[in-house]
Amino acid sequence: MSNNALLIMGSCHEIPKFEGDYIGVDHGALVLAKAGIFMREAFGDFDSVAQEDLDLIHQYCANVHVFNPIKDFTDSEEAVKSCVKYYEHLYVYGGLGGRVDHELVNLRLCTMYPGRVTLIDSQNRITALAETEEPVSLELGYYHSIFTFDHAIVSMHHVKYPLDHQTLTKMDLYTISNEAVDKEASLVVHEGVVLHIRSNDRMY
Repeated sequence: MSNNALLIMGSCHEIPKFEGDYIGVDHGALVLAKAGIFMREAFGDFDSVAQEDLDLIHQYCANVHVFNPIKDFTDSEEAVKSCVKYYEHLYVYGGLGGRVDHELVNLRLCTMYPGRVTLIDSQNRITALAETEEPVSLELGYYHSIFTFDHAIVSMHHVKYPLDHQTLTKMDLYTISNEAVDKEASLVVHEGVVLHIRSNDRMY
């Protein structure tokens, strides 16, 4: 397995500097190409991309995977499923915001690959965490929310609202906006898989 990859999706408005491979996903591939950034691979049906723009994508990527627009998977799903075979960790920009149905797919992709896929935008960093007795550090100065799509047992220590082997279900919503109170703050997932969302308030 290789190192890390940065997947750029259509809602990405700013391309971060990254030490690793860039992967373009549908319109995100055009964002990279217009920025003059070479991609290791590009995925998409490109049904909203003009032919001249698709030609530009080919100039900046030797491995462009073009899908039939009539399909039963999203472009991001196919890109993630392909890339996790070769990369230790995938960082996804532009996968939040925009269409809610696509955003939900991307969140579920996180839970399909705990610890392997991270969704990032200007306010949020989202990673799924699977069962382990190793504590995960929770940074000061952020809101920390956890949710499960199924069933989980978690503990949160040195936070504003502590939890001790608390059972969570997909119906529980109270585990939002917790905060670290010192540098020892941590989360432990004793059972199941949870989405950990680290957020900050938008500055207007």
